[in-house]
Amino acid sequence: MRRLLALCLFCCGAAVFAAEEATDEDEIKSQWHFLLREEPGIGLKRSDSLLNPDDILGFPRLQNRVLASVDAKIPLIKGGGVNPIGELVIADTFLYLQHEGSEPTIAKPQIADARNFLKELYFNVRPREFWLITLGRRNITDGVGYSRNVVDFLANPTTLPGANFDNRYRIKNREGSILLRNEFLWKGGAASYTYVPEIGVSSAEDAKLRTEIDRLTQFNRNAAHWLKVYQFAGGFDISLHYFYQRRHNVGLSLAKVLGEALELHGEARLQRGSSLLDPVKLSEDTYFAGNIVAPALYSFENRPDDTWYLRGLIGAQYTFENKLNLSAEYYHNGEGYSPSRLNTLYNGLELANARYASSAFVLPQGNPYRLFLLSANLNFNYLSMGQHYAFMRLADPEFFRSNKWEAAAYTSVMLSDGSGMTAGELIYKINDRFELQMLVNGFFGSKRTEGGLFYQGMAALLALEVQF
Repeated sequence: MRRLLALCLFCCGAAVFAAEEATDEDEIKSQWHFLLREEPGIGLKRSDSLLNPDDILGFPRLQNRVLASVDAKIPLIKGGGVNPIGELVIADTFLYLQHEGSEPTIAKPQIADARNFLKELYFNVRPREFWLITLGRRNITDGVGYSRNVVDFLANPTTLPGANFDNRYRIKNREGSILLRNEFLWKGGAASYTYVPEIGVSSAEDAKLRTEIDRLTQFNRNAAHWLKVYQFAGGFDISLHYFYQRRHNVGLSLAKVLGEALELHGEARLQRGSSLLDPVKLSEDTYFAGNIVAPALYSFENRPDDTWYLRGLIGAQYTFENKLNLSAEYYHNGEGYSPSRLNTLYNGLELANARYASSAFVLPQGNPYRLFLLSANLNFNYLSMGQHYAFMRLADPEFFRSNKWEAAAYTSVMLSDGSGMTAGELIYKINDRFELQMLVNGFFGSKRTEGGLFYQGMAALLALEVQF
């Protein structure tokens, strides 16, 4: 933290020095954006879910979410042109979530939960026109894909609950990391270095304060270094990456526009080692005199640290003359499970479903099948379990031939088993400030598929959003 304080003082000093040379050509004003959203929703659980037999997780059927957010850019030191020399950026969200029911469960530890999420709080300092320094908590996103971004290296999973699987919402809602970023700009290109410091758990004596500090710094448990070079050349947007956080990563992203309607894009990432755990079968049922004396056991094991994994995405989008936009992508997930690994997982879950509540299978460490179920839930990462996926999205910004209506339909499918999810979204702009949104997510696939593993068969919400 002392290093960060010293860097902050240096940045402020550089900004003051630059301010003395700046001209007051244009007045730069603060930008504020407020949003209030009321969002009731319903979810219908799958009766045959292998991850949630007999609804042991206790998922709510009805919930109501109230969300209030503020985004602001506040100039601290004016400069010439359109960019301030010193700027404070804030993104904060308050959330109130109300579940049905009267008893807490694993899926809803609290019936009513009110929390504040400080998503971003950082300083931008521009000592020179070509040099930009960022210091603080920032949500940096990267990549050219629409369904996912394999070069989005600081893609910390969001802790904001919600029902929308569209990648645009997931990127916007997640919290950032505490970091220092140096970026150098030139015509048509840029180079940057981002440092994420390691911040340990809090030592505060007050339990409530300690919990809040640990939540704010949870994405800084390991130091990270990110080098990126971007250049627009030959009509291509090209980005090269090197990222290190406990393991080495190299990445590449490309995008090119052909004519006025077609855009092609792709991303690739090569990663050494993986944090994913593989499902394994430890033993078979052993019988003596017709009785089981040693039950079959399943567990999860670590992967080798020296294995390289490749993830890649290729896609295109086309805009028709009537503004209808179609995008399609193929995603290869080198970290995903092979068909044999998935079968091991399904076999273990089916056995666990049959035995997790039986007193006949209680060992000294407890019921091993219940433990396997809990481990499988912790390791479940929807739409990332397999190796081959397809994505399509069709969006109409003027549905019903009116600029008051927007509509979109999108689907993600695991190609090896044909399961996945599909969604429909309809937005009505009442006026410049009020907007009504309707969303339905559907999940399809048999119980021995990734889509069938998901806890719900359908989820829907109706939201009223106010912006001012």
